[in-house]
Amino acid sequence: QELPSNTDRLDATYNSQQEKAWDQNSEQMFEQDVSWSDIARIKREIGPSIPLVVKGIMTGEDAILAVEAGADAVMVSNHGGRQLDGALA
Repeated sequence: QELPSNTDRLDATYNSQQEKAWDQNSEQMFEQDVSWSDIARIKREIGPSIPLVVKGIMTGEDAILAVEAGADAVMVSNHGGRQLDGALA
Protein backbone atom coordinates (compact mmCIF):
# COMPACT_ATOMS: atom_id res chain seq x y z
CA GLN A 1 0.00 0.00 0.00
CA GLU A 2 1.32 3.42 -0.97
CA LEU A 3 1.89 5.84 1.89
CA PRO A 4 0.19 9.24 1.71
CA SER A 5 2.38 12.17 0.68
CA ASN A 6 3.51 14.72 3.25
CA THR A 7 1.11 17.22 1.70
CA ASP A 8 -1.79 14.79 2.10
CA ARG A 9 -0.78 14.05 5.70
CA LEU A 10 -0.53 17.73 6.60
CA ASP A 11 -3.81 18.50 4.85
CA ALA A 12 -5.53 15.69 6.72
CA THR A 13 -4.09 16.93 10.00
CA TYR A 14 -4.64 20.66 9.70
CA ASN A 15 -7.72 20.84 7.49
CA SER A 16 -9.70 17.91 8.79
CA GLN A 17 -12.31 20.04 10.55
CA GLN A 18 -12.23 17.45 13.35
CA GLU A 19 -10.80 20.02 15.73
CA LYS A 20 -12.63 23.17 14.68
CA ALA A 21 -11.07 25.31 17.43
CA TRP A 22 -7.58 24.27 16.30
CA ASP A 23 -8.41 24.83 12.63
CA GLN A 24 -9.78 28.30 13.35
CA ASN A 25 -6.94 29.33 15.65
CA SER A 26 -4.16 27.91 13.48
CA GLU A 27 -5.27 30.16 10.64
CA GLN A 28 -4.85 33.12 12.96
CA MET A 29 -1.52 31.92 14.40
CA PHE A 30 0.25 31.04 11.17
CA GLU A 31 0.56 33.13 8.01
CA GLN A 32 -1.22 31.19 5.28
CA ASP A 33 0.02 32.99 2.19
CA VAL A 34 3.82 33.21 2.49
CA SER A 35 5.52 32.48 -0.82
CA TRP A 36 8.98 32.48 -2.32
CA SER A 37 8.21 35.86 -3.87
CA ASP A 38 7.88 37.23 -0.32
CA ILE A 39 11.45 36.09 0.35
CA ALA A 40 12.63 37.85 -2.81
CA ARG A 41 10.77 41.05 -1.82
CA ILE A 42 12.21 41.02 1.71
CA LYS A 43 15.74 40.54 0.32
CA ARG A 44 15.25 43.47 -2.06
CA GLU A 45 14.03 45.64 0.81
CA ILE A 46 16.86 44.82 3.23
CA GLY A 47 19.57 44.91 0.57
CA PRO A 48 22.72 42.85 0.16
CA SER A 49 24.48 44.07 3.33
CA ILE A 50 22.05 42.30 5.70
CA PRO A 51 21.98 38.50 5.49
CA LEU A 52 18.55 36.95 5.08
CA VAL A 53 18.15 33.63 6.93
CA VAL A 54 15.04 31.56 6.26
CA LYS A 55 14.02 29.27 9.13
CA GLY A 56 11.66 26.33 8.82
CA ILE A 57 13.14 24.62 5.80
CA MET A 58 12.31 20.92 5.91
CA THR A 59 13.40 19.59 2.51
CA GLY A 60 16.40 19.92 0.23
CA GLU A 61 14.10 21.16 -2.53
CA ASP A 62 12.85 23.99 -0.32
CA ALA A 63 16.43 24.90 0.63
CA ILE A 64 17.24 25.33 -3.06
CA LEU A 65 14.09 27.40 -3.64
CA ALA A 66 14.90 29.60 -0.63
CA VAL A 67 18.40 30.36 -1.92
CA GLU A 68 17.07 30.96 -5.44
CA ALA A 69 14.56 33.43 -3.95
CA GLY A 70 17.34 35.37 -2.22
CA ALA A 71 18.07 33.69 1.11
CA ASP A 72 21.70 33.88 2.17
CA ALA A 73 21.27 30.93 4.54
CA VAL A 74 18.64 28.44 5.59
CA MET A 75 17.91 26.93 9.00
CA VAL A 76 16.55 23.42 8.93
CA SER A 77 13.69 23.43 11.42
CA ASN A 78 10.06 22.56 11.87
CA HIS A 79 9.38 25.69 13.95
CA GLY A 80 8.82 23.78 17.19
CA GLY A 81 6.64 21.23 15.44
CA ARG A 82 7.29 18.72 18.19
CA GLN A 83 4.77 20.74 20.19
CA LEU A 84 2.05 20.41 17.54
CA ASP A 85 0.20 17.15 17.11
CA GLY A 86 0.75 15.75 13.65
CA ALA A 87 3.56 18.09 12.58
CA LEU A 88 6.47 16.60 10.73
CA ALA A 89 9.54 16.46 12.94
